[in-house]
Amino acid sequence: MKLFSKTINYLWIILLVYSCQQNKQIKFTSFPESYELRGVKVEDSILFQTGIIDIYDSLLILNSAAGMEKCIHIFNKNSFKYILSTGDIGRGPREIKIMGLGTIDKSKGIIWYRDLGKMVLWEFNINEALMNPTYFPENFVALPEDKFFIHFLPELNNLFSFADPDQKILISFFNHKGEVVDSLNIPNRLNIYKKLDENTRKHTSTYLYQRHPSKEQYVIAYRMADVIAIIDSRGHVISKSWGPGKILENPKFGETNYLQTYKYLKVSNKYIYGLYLGLKRFEKKENEVLPSYPKIMHIFDWKGQPVAKINLEYPASTFDIDIEKNRIITFSPVTGGFIYYDLPKFK
Repeated sequence: MKLFSKTINYLWIILLVYSCQQNKQIKFTSFPESYELRGVKVEDSILFQTGIIDIYDSLLILNSAAGMEKCIHIFNKNSFKYILSTGDIGRGPREIKIMGLGTIDKSKGIIWYRDLGKMVLWEFNINEALMNPTYFPENFVALPEDKFFIHFLPELNNLFSFADPDQKILISFFNHKGEVVDSLNIPNRLNIYKKLDENTRKHTSTYLYQRHPSKEQYVIAYRMADVIAIIDSRGHVISKSWGPGKILENPKFGETNYLQTYKYLKVSNKYIYGLYLGLKRFEKKENEVLPSYPKIMHIFDWKGQPVAKINLEYPASTFDIDIEKNRIITFSPVTGGFIYYDLPKFK
């Protein structure tokens, strides 16, 4: 009996030590490396107002371009040569009623495009779109009816994840029937904000997230706080990084011109890349209110350790990582096109 009791106590000590090691608090005021990168502007006849960038195989895909007749535009990522556009916008049965945001599943070559008018995700097969100029998908997934969210990702096992507006949940999941699978909810153990009021909770996006390409881990990057956290699929906190600044805005429904930190997020197997603003979302110039766009990128590893700060030559709103050429390709709303930067080798 004494041996059993000692064994139990020993196991508890191991668990406590493991928990402390996992929930690592990192506080820093500067990055160990800093780089000034010169960008190469891509000269193209097509100019866009907005756009979300994804790299898939040899393709560069831009979706959600405001003011265009189609919602998905495909280029060669190496030459930047325009290939085609797909996904007509309109009120017909084979059209996107109200343009939302698209998310790519690189493992399947699928763009899941959100139609805010029909409240569905259209399943755009990239290869089929390339072969058929009049292509429009037959398949779609209904969106959950009682959940408001902006950010979503395709997951394994025919699931999607999304940033849940419930303050007690970080990430929720729904299936191809549009049903939320409550048993998979990832709880919120980060406790960045105090209790938010109902309107703020339901209608304010306070963080971005991405999944590790091959592990059951997620990075959470806050949009109004200098905080990045690494969690596992159960919500256990692996690390929480505070810095380099001290921004911690308290979200409030209706307030739009808050100090914004992370604006866009991408990941690779080794690193986490976050477009960082550190300014008010809007600035006033000559009686005009204009959006602010980041020219800074913060890079972390998957332990939450700061790696490098990159200063970009041009403002950017979205980007993706070209692993093959070790560069990032950004979309700049200032130039209306693509700009690429060769990445240094981080120490």
